[in-house]
Amino acid sequence: MSQQHQRPTFAHVAAIADVLGVELTPVPKAESEELRRRQARSKARQLVRLVQGSSGLEGQALDQTELETLVARAAEKLLRSKRKLWAE
Repeated sequence: MSQQHQRPTFAHVAAIADVLGVELTPVPKAESEELRRRQARSKARQLVRLVQGSSGLEGQALDQTELETLVARAAEKLLRSKRKLWAE
């Protein structure tokens, strides 16, 4: 017989915590500025890969230093524009 497993919901976790007498307190993993920097670098990597693939740069084999320079420049520009930073 196959047993189905349901994913726990936050309500279930909160109920268990309540029974155990444990308070759930959300704690941010990073400050907002750090989150913005991470998002900018992630988005910059996506953009660099897109440009690299569409312009034939993959055949030119950019070394890791050049690639990271492009990512850093793109991330800096993204950090100046909140709208572009969080857009899909």
